[in-house]
Amino acid sequence: RFAVCTLGGQIIVYDTSLELVDVVSSHGGPVWGMDYSHSQRTLAIACEDARVRFFELTDKGELHLLPKYTTMVRPNASRALAVKFNANGSRVFFTDSNGFLTCAQWRVNATVWDTDMTTRLAAFKKKSASLKPDPAMGWAVMEVGSSVLAATSTGEVKVLDPHTGVLIQSIRSHKADLLSICQVDDLVFMTGVDNILATFK
Repeated sequence: RFAVCTLGGQIIVYDTSLELVDVVSSHGGPVWGMDYSHSQRTLAIACEDARVRFFELTDKGELHLLPKYTTMVRPNASRALAVKFNANGSRVFFTDSNGFLTCAQWRVNATVWDTDMTTRLAAFKKKSASLKPDPAMGWAVMEVGSSVLAATSTGEVKVLDPHTGVLIQSIRSHKADLLSICQVDDLVFMTGVDNILATFK
């Protein structure tokens, strides 16, 4: 089975023969990002109301909201954009439209959220006397090895320490927004608005 999230605020579940299995509300408006946990039993979604919500996937393919795990990405955030579990499912990364990346520990039986780090995905103009950074929204995020990669609205790939949020490297691979990240073996692929596919090793 697989799920599709929409800007209409729905989560639609299909089986592999494209038969409709379930349709549920996101409970938070349009959905901007989604990811399955390592166990494939939990679906996380990033919602318009600046909250990340978690759903349990049953054996029948139905989705049940886990309301006590709903969390705001960051105080005063305006929209949650991307969400991603790490490889073993113990941590969750999420971004918001104010340009912040946050990491929190994920535990099914937890009663409170333990936030590991929050950092800003800022982009500074090279030829500007101003020290004020341009906003850089993270459209996609993924933990790769010992780093976390963020695909940003400035066309840059931000490589950060997943525990401290310290910027390790910033690579401009596109001229417009980067929208998605995919890893295959030791290769990382990124693509975005400008119709360019970039490959990193």
